[in-house]
Amino acid sequence: MDWTLTFRESQPVTVELCEQALSTFVGGPVSTHRPSFRGNPRDGFFRELTITAPCPSRDLTLVLSLGQEAWTEGDNPAATTSLGSLRLDAPAASFATKLAAWHALREAFHPLGWTDATLSSFPAPIVDEAEAAGEREHAARLRAEITAALVARARNAEHFEARLHSCRADDLEAVLEAYVAPERIVFATLAHCGLRALPRALLRFPNLEILHLDSNAIDGSALRVSFPKLYMLTLSRCAIQTLGRDDLAGFPALAHLDASSCPLRELEPTILEACPKLARVDIRDTPLANDVAQLAELRARWANVVF
Repeated sequence: MDWTLTFRESQPVTVELCEQALSTFVGGPVSTHRPSFRGNPRDGFFRELTITAPCPSRDLTLVLSLGQEAWTEGDNPAATTSLGSLRLDAPAASFATKLAAWHALREAFHPLGWTDATLSSFPAPIVDEAEAAGEREHAARLRAEITAALVARARNAEHFEARLHSCRADDLEAVLEAYVAPERIVFATLAHCGLRALPRALLRFPNLEILHLDSNAIDGSALRVSFPKLYMLTLSRCAIQTLGRDDLAGFPALAHLDASSCPLRELEPTILEACPKLARVDIRDTPLANDVAQLAELRARWANVVF
């Protein structure tokens, strides 16, 4: 399994600096793919470069993505370069080997001012692999470190969103409790978080307008909470089999419901009584999408809803 590591730069970076850093780490040559810029003179130009660094001594390959912006096409020193993700590609390496490489990368990049932000970004594959390898102590330690990193980020949040994706915090409640101005949060994502029920602390955000709960093990009964301003709810790849009036009664402003790629077999027609503003329902890749009779009934009763 690949690990996606995230580092944040505190000072300007260049492609040459990144090439040198990776070459020094792996002790060998690297190759850089430089695609053409896309864009136009009015809005600017952008491209994503990748630097590939084989590391046979650790049985892995590093692939660093970089974003580059410029106001003219072609290679030029005025282009602004930013760090993207660093993929640790090691399909045959053990968990211990990959963990050691990750820690060594932290040490190697620290003098450059690159801070490891993996635990507050996409740490799920690392924790999941630790548990699969029987490394329970490592997994527990990582979960605690993830919680601490997410709490620190939440306390310094400046935007109107709470975004948690593929996290494996040991205390998700503590993370959501850390947002200091919950009334300002209008957008929340808790995707691929291993949820079977909604965290109680999510109710601290009474003004939510958009909520993404994709790729969790929740069913319809988990939705029986109240967010009166919510107009968009996404449940793609959740464990939803049925949705009824009582499940969605707490969302009277709901206009867009996404239940795609779920085992969804039934939508109660009375949902519209609780959600009179419902205008669009996405049921792609569900058993319901192939239920001609039920869809005909729903379309007849929900004349203004687009499926």
